[in-house]
Amino acid sequence: MTSPEDMGPRTFLVETLPPVRAGEKIAVRPADVHVTYDSALPAEKMNPRWRGLVAEWGDFLSDELSDLQEPVIRRAWNELIGLGPGSTPAGDDFLSGLATGMLWQGKDVPFHPVPGLTSWLSGEMLRDAFAGGIWFRAKRLLCALASEDPGAVTGSAGSIADWGHTSGRAWLAGLAEALCRERTG
Repeated sequence: MTSPEDMGPRTFLVETLPPVRAGEKIAVRPADVHVTYDSALPAEKMNPRWRGLVAEWGDFLSDELSDLQEPVIRRAWNELIGLGPGSTPAGDDFLSGLATGMLWQGKDVPFHPVPGLTSWLSGEMLRDAFAGGIWFRAKRLLCALASEDPGAVTGSAGSIADWGHTSGRAWLAGLAEALCRERTG
């Protein structure tokens, strides 16, 4: 992680480290680190004003992400695990957005990740999403969606859309699925 913008549920920013030789291990005690970010889902709920805009994020499942369309239409959530392009497969990014949106609304998540079907990083990302842990950019977006501020919504959504090669767009499509579809089971 190189910026507070990229804070995640289990990351912390250490501005300086002592000199380290190749192969040498260092330990940073979490008790000695000042907490600057709370990864819990915000309590505020989505302002209905943004529903139409959020629904449009489902359109990100085209072009590079078209492999995700069929399982999403059928709500075959487990077929998305490990599916698609990206260092975190786009299907996992979609599911992370879906889980975040469902939990934010106080609803059950309609799938259970199967360990070993995706990369270690994606598995941990899904585990964090299921636990209600959220990345800084995503939390900023949810807070904006609870507000009346169009600049905050478009700015934070743009920051996520530009995140990674396909990760941000897949995550936004998953969030849209959770917040705007009539049934998600």
